[in-house]
Amino acid sequence: MSYQLQLNNPLFPLFSCGRTYITYGYMCPQYGGNHWGADCIPFPGYVPATADVVAVADGEVIYTKTSVNATLDLSIKANWGSPDALGNNIKIKHSNGMITRYCHLAYGSLKVKIGDKVKQGQKIAKMGCTGLSSGAHVHFEVWGNSSSTSRIDPEPYLLGQKLLYSTKKTSYIYKVTTNTKLYSTPSPSSPSVSVSEGDYLPCDYSVTIQGRKWLHTLSGCYVLASACKRRLISPYVIQHSTDYLNVRATPSTSALSVGLISQGGEVVAVKGATKTAEGRKWQEIVYNNRLCWVCADYIK
Repeated sequence: MSYQLQLNNPLFPLFSCGRTYITYGYMCPQYGGNHWGADCIPFPGYVPATADVVAVADGEVIYTKTSVNATLDLSIKANWGSPDALGNNIKIKHSNGMITRYCHLAYGSLKVKIGDKVKQGQKIAKMGCTGLSSGAHVHFEVWGNSSSTSRIDPEPYLLGQKLLYSTKKTSYIYKVTTNTKLYSTPSPSSPSVSVSEGDYLPCDYSVTIQGRKWLHTLSGCYVLASACKRRLISPYVIQHSTDYLNVRATPSTSALSVGLISQGGEVVAVKGATKTAEGRKWQEIVYNNRLCWVCADYIK
C-alpha cells in the first residue's frame, strides 16, 4: 500500500501549484524498508505535462543529468542498478550545506545548469517519468551533506519543521513592539498564537527566508523580527532545586506571586540581571513572556 500525505500548504512546496502530495514516503516496504526520499506529485488527477517542479529553497545548482530520454523497465532486475535509474535529475546545494535532489524529470525540460543560483519557488524543470519509474512523479531527496549516505527524511523540510537555510545564532531576549503572532514555522500561513506588545521572547537563532527575517524562540516558535526589538542581554537556562519556586513581579518576598515553577524546572534567566533586596539575591527571568524575578538562592 502506498503512503499518502497531502500537503496543501507546505512551507517549501515542490511544485509551482503550491501543493505536494506524497505517494511513497521515506520508509516504505515496497523499497525494502528505506526509500531514501519521497515520491511526490502535485495532486491526484494532475496533468504531467503541466507540472512545473520548483526549487524548494534558495541555493546553487551543483549537478544535472539531462540525457535520459526513456522509462526503464521495472521488471528487468539489471535496470535497478543502472546509472540512469533516477532519470534526469538536479541537485541544489543550500546555504546551510544541505542538498536537495529532484529526480525522474522530463527529458528536455531542465531550465537550469551547474553553477546557476536559484531562488525558492523558481521553476527548474517539468515532472516526468524518466529512468526507473512506474509513472510521472518526482522522487525528492534531502541530503545532510555531499554524500548520498547522508540522505534523510524530506517530509519535515517540505513542511518547514526543519530548514534548508543557514541560521545565525542570536542568544538574546527580544521585546515585542507591536501586537503580533508566534508561528509554528517561519511562514505567516502556519498555525499561530497571539503575543502582545510589551511581551519578552528569548530567542536562540534567526533565519531569513524570501526576504523576511524570523526569530526562533526558545519555546520552538517563530516571530517576525520586524515586530521585535533586541535587548542587549542574553538568556541562559538554569534549573532550581527547591520543591517549587515562586515567580515574583518584583524582587521581594512580599511582591505578587505570578506563578510557580516545580522542582527541576528550567528557568530562562536574563544574564547579568541580578539584584540584592531584603538580604537576598534575586535573578530576573522571562516567565510567560514577561520579565519577572525569582530568589537566586534556589537556582543553579
